[in-house]
Amino acid sequence: MTSPDHEGHGRGWGSASRMVVVSATRLRVRSLRFLPAFFLATNRSSSQAAASLGFRKGQLVVDHGRTFWTVTMWDDLASMRAYRGSGAHAAAMARIADWCDEAATATWDQSSEELPSLEEVGRRMVEGARFVKLPNASRAHLAGAAMPPRPRTVRAIKRS
Repeated sequence: MTSPDHEGHGRGWGSASRMVVVSATRLRVRSLRFLPAFFLATNRSSSQAAASLGFRKGQLVVDHGRTFWTVTMWDDLASMRAYRGSGAHAAAMARIADWCDEAATATWDQSSEELPSLEEVGRRMVEGARFVKLPNASRAHLAGAAMPPRPRTVRAIKRS
């Protein structure tokens, strides 16, 4: 049995195993002209994550059609939220409305210490994505259509 919090993040009750938090983000950059700034922000955010307290591991996924995914694993929700709301990541989040026409997140607990497969990430996103309000949202975003990953390139984010 799980009890979701306000972000759709469920905590297992009565579980003897240590749970970790997984966070997935799917972003589609709306124009080629935003890619240089987006890539710079992605590199800075990845470096920040790798050095953050509570970060375990992660990956960046380059998808098709200017679409990018992040999958990160954290010791707990507080660590993930501290990262999300500070430094390079907070600065990048402030630009998402300008850069992206699709932006969705999903967060969940799991007992495995391994990153979930991209198939699992896609399933979680399709079942429980939280869509960011965007001024230039695509039709798919407005319809709440979450697409599974179609990876072209995957790069690990390792603890520094």
